[in-house]
Amino acid sequence: MNLSYLYRLLIVACIFVFSSFCLAAQLDYQAAADDISQRLDKTASLYKAGNITDAKRTVQMAYFSVFEGIEGPVRINYSAKYSAELEAKFGEIRTLIAEQAPLQEVEKEIAWLKNEINSLPQKLAQGHQLIAQDNDFNATSIAPEWQTVANSINELINAGVWSYKNDEREKALQTINKALSEYQTSGLSDSLHKHGKADVDKKILDDFAEMTRQMQSDSQDVAQYKKQTKQIAYQGYLITQALNDELPGLPGKADSKQTAPPSMQADKNKRDATKMPEQVLASKQAAKQGSKAEEQHDWGKVNSRIMNAIDAAIARYKTGDSGVAVDDVQNTYFDVFEATGYEAAIGARDSAFKAQLESYFTRIVSLMSAGSPVTEIVQVRNVQQQALERAAAMLDNSPKTFWEVAIQAFLILLREGLEAMLVVAAIAAYLVKNEHKDKMWVVKQSVAVGLIASIVTAYIFKMIFTDAGVNREILEGVTMLLAAIVLFFMSYWLLSKVEAHQWQAYLKNKLGSSLTKGSIVGLWLASFLAIYREGAETVLFYFALSAGVPGGGLTGILAGIVAGVVVLLAVYFIMRYTVIQLPLKPFFMFTGIFMYVMAFIFAGKGVMELVEGKVITPTIISQVPEVQWLGVYPYVESLVPQVLLILAAIVAWIIIVLRAKRA
Repeated sequence: MNLSYLYRLLIVACIFVFSSFCLAAQLDYQAAADDISQRLDKTASLYKAGNITDAKRTVQMAYFSVFEGIEGPVRINYSAKYSAELEAKFGEIRTLIAEQAPLQEVEKEIAWLKNEINSLPQKLAQGHQLIAQDNDFNATSIAPEWQTVANSINELINAGVWSYKNDEREKALQTINKALSEYQTSGLSDSLHKHGKADVDKKILDDFAEMTRQMQSDSQDVAQYKKQTKQIAYQGYLITQALNDELPGLPGKADSKQTAPPSMQADKNKRDATKMPEQVLASKQAAKQGSKAEEQHDWGKVNSRIMNAIDAAIARYKTGDSGVAVDDVQNTYFDVFEATGYEAAIGARDSAFKAQLESYFTRIVSLMSAGSPVTEIVQVRNVQQQALERAAAMLDNSPKTFWEVAIQAFLILLREGLEAMLVVAAIAAYLVKNEHKDKMWVVKQSVAVGLIASIVTAYIFKMIFTDAGVNREILEGVTMLLAAIVLFFMSYWLLSKVEAHQWQAYLKNKLGSSLTKGSIVGLWLASFLAIYREGAETVLFYFALSAGVPGGGLTGILAGIVAGVVVLLAVYFIMRYTVIQLPLKPFFMFTGIFMYVMAFIFAGKGVMELVEGKVITPTIISQVPEVQWLGVYPYVESLVPQVLLILAAIVAWIIIVLRAKRA
């Protein structure tokens, strides 16, 4: 057992020992046990006298009025399973009474329950027992990392149930969500999938979903609240019991497919105990990364995780919890679709298809937010499943040879870089056309800074940020919207010079000052944002391509990048030296309109990045078609800035025409 685990165990033990003292000070367990016993005796007497109604009511009140007050300490300090058994026994006795079972059978069950209730004060006086009666998560048959995870989940569930019983609902919900996060992010959920226990994983996730649903129902009725408390405790018991049943023999993330013999595991624990904590942590992280990389290539299982999560979200939506359902869909996008590398892997092959897959998540979110019929959501879900199956098939045929990798790397750079290169070429052509070759440093510097910033940003998202998906979507969205603003004003500035006499007056009066102030900054920003907008994502696509190729395919990737750079430079020079040959008026018309179209596209796509980053909740307009290449999406939030740009363009054109008439 390594030192870091011992530290955690010691801290947890101290916390719960302290909490048990606090609970003991607050509750008189002996008085509660005596009260329940008296009520059970009264229940038996009433039933014997034939008073069925009062007998049922008495056993019910024994549970709700007394046992509910000590159920939490029993669950936390002794055993979750034992607590659930006692709860169930109250219900069984009530059912027997309602069915008018033989008196001897009822008395037998009451006698058993009384005996167990009377033993509670002694059991609880022993304080908190870290290992529950039948949930021995520290058994040698369970991998050490799963021991730690299971104990943590069990403790969080216990704490969440206890908080809910004390009417600390928000705290309870946060604690249960933390337990769910521990289950998913620790790799335990993935490991159950990997080793043929997907049905167990789904059941555990369903139980967590039911716990959170019950906690969010916000019932004000006392009886209903107590019923929900019992249900929540029962769901928690099912989760811990499932872990207790399934963890023995489940290989750890760093293990081979066959479970290591206990003797080998013991030797490993001894070796770990001699390491410094930093070494143990580093080895665990390396094992985690290796396991994750292996899992990422089984896209069929990733598809199953996505669709199971979407189905669970739809089920929750049916119960009326649309807000939580929306969060679940968005979390699935980030925690599964992006976190497993699925998005980047598809983007490296087909960026349009990647955008299509992303759009299904957005469409489901918008339909849920709008309170749409379940049938509409299910239709999108079914189309999404078909698309994911196609995506998995696409990735299963990943490039393997040198030429396949090189071609894929070439297409990534050409696809992602062409748009940026056209913007940069238009700016360079403008500088040359208007005899500002001395200002070409603006283009060179902005491109260089954009490339460096892209690489640094990609590294940060890949290696440092834990919520890289969310952060990257937000950054891309903000960058696109800034680029849209800059490009719009640049397009207006260029179009305002269409008339020859206006341009001549500009050259005569404002040439020097303008290019040393606002125009220089605008040109630099337009060039930089064009590069930076796509740069970081392009680098991440290359990470994904490398991860999907045996040995990384570095030679093929480099060859593809070199070929892509050559083609992009050819495009740059063709545009620079052809557009510049245009007469003055067509030149300004072409570059101005081109930049305006780019601004229009960036505005729509920028908002959609913020939607995917959970900054904005989309509102669907089903009558509007989706035109991805033009940045048009059927959502109010993405259409509003584009409509504003159209109105701004109309106003700008009116101003230009009026100025031309006055001149």
